[in-house]
Amino acid sequence: MSKILFWIGIVFLVLFGLRLYNAAQLAARRRAAGGRREAAAQPMVRCERCRTYIPRTEALPAGDGFRCASGPCAHER
Repeated sequence: MSKILFWIGIVFLVLFGLRLYNAAQLAARRRAAGGRREAAAQPMVRCERCRTYIPRTEALPAGDGFRCASGPCAHER
């Protein structure tokens, strides 16, 4: 009976170790993904007509400011 309890304990220890290892790997992946998100941040500009903030890559130059590249702001001059 004691041998069975011993092996059950060993199995639980191995499973607990694997769980800790997976948690550490997940934390490392999340840290790495967080760094990439910050690098992908774009400057925001304000549309002169509707006053909403849009990414600079999606804005059209209009006079001294910018306009939305899509929607009603893009069609007005």
